[in-house]
Amino acid sequence: MNLVVVLLCMAGGAALVVSIGGLKRLRWAHLATYGSPLLLLSLRNYTGSWHASATFAALELSLVVGYCGALLESRRKRTNRGRKQRRARRAQVPAVVTFVGLLSAYHFYKVGIPILSGDPEHARLVIGASGLFGLPSRMYLYGTFVACALAVSDAWRRQIPVTRDKWVRVAFAVLVATRLLSGFKSGVFQAFLFGLLIFIVGSNGIPLRRNLWRFVIIAAIASSAVFLVGATYQSYRSAGTSLWSSLERRVTTQSAAGVAVVIADPRLHLGDNRPALVMDEEYLVNEYSHLGSPHPYGFTRLVAADLSGSNPSTDVAIAPVTTSGAGELFYDFRYGAILVLMLWGVIIAKVEKIGAVARARPLAFSAACTFLQMSLDVVSKGDTVYQILNWTLTFLFLTGFAVVLRALRTFPRSTPSARPGHTSWSPTASASDSTDGGTKIDLGNSLSSDHSPRADDPWGADSRRRP
Repeated sequence: MNLVVVLLCMAGGAALVVSIGGLKRLRWAHLATYGSPLLLLSLRNYTGSWHASATFAALELSLVVGYCGALLESRRKRTNRGRKQRRARRAQVPAVVTFVGLLSAYHFYKVGIPILSGDPEHARLVIGASGLFGLPSRMYLYGTFVACALAVSDAWRRQIPVTRDKWVRVAFAVLVATRLLSGFKSGVFQAFLFGLLIFIVGSNGIPLRRNLWRFVIIAAIASSAVFLVGATYQSYRSAGTSLWSSLERRVTTQSAAGVAVVIADPRLHLGDNRPALVMDEEYLVNEYSHLGSPHPYGFTRLVAADLSGSNPSTDVAIAPVTTSGAGELFYDFRYGAILVLMLWGVIIAKVEKIGAVARARPLAFSAACTFLQMSLDVVSKGDTVYQILNWTLTFLFLTGFAVVLRALRTFPRSTPSARPGHTSWSPTASASDSTDGGTKIDLGNSLSSDHSPRADDPWGADSRRRP
């Protein structure tokens, strides 16, 4: 494998991205692969050969091929034309956003605010200490994203500009504040990418020419947060080099180290022959439910221990590493991971299309955004089982919470029946409806007017009614 192979792989991926409007509209594939060229060069510098870079490029390319192929196919099939849309329902957005914000605040109250602590680098990793079965920590880590997707979709449902909707502002304020206080360097940048993801799904891609200056400004602000938070890390202060050099080493050498280990033949020296997905599944099941035999570490900790020369079974703190979803799948399936990633890309494109159709149905739209954000986290960070488990549990809890609230608000209330011989007034009653025994009330018109979507309403909801 040499430089020519890698350049051909990158050129092929770029051609595919351009074929779906990559130079005109921003897509999910851009968010998933924007850091791949730098990682490929870092792998080359870390390993001293192009073999690992070429392998990783082939894995990333297979994901892009599946995504682009499914997206191009959906362009030919105009399945949305003439399809009747179901009536959109309220998702109880104010209650959900308030609930997520309060539990996030409770989490910081119990464990402290990492960015204000003496050692944010280690305080940010204290996540599960807030108790309540991990609910506050999940709302802080994942629920804030789900709440933003719900709020934006609900604003579209009510046909209110997103920038003017109060609960959209509150939801994104909670998201950005929690990312900034979390002590994670890329927290604010992650919030920026999720905002892009929401509008990519809802708008079927974001036009680049009209919005490029907005992207540059917001990305510059989000990137400045990386330097501000990174300046508080003790390891960067004591490195003896500038902050820029420390951050450069983090995004190049340290990012490539974990990927290089799993793409090589790690079973020769890691000391554990279990597949990565099985290793994480056994560890997390025991960690969350205390069922089954105890497994003291997951796959990411095993790789980090190999790089640092530590024992993964001990309680010693080990700096986490990035293995990437492609690297973990290659560790388990070797070159069969190419087919797995290609299928995954097809599913991502299908889910993105579903989210575009359901942009004014908050629960369906937030489900699509949750899956796409989970896929971004898996592609960029790894920890496949951990990401799938926590994103799914958080989404199911919040949607269940919203459904229960909606059911309670719409629960039929009993009304006192009319006394014999007493005539009740009704706005739909007429003089011909009155009899000696009382008044007959015709509810047909009111039911049809309140619950039947208009034929000319594209999302199945009357635009004149804004609940």
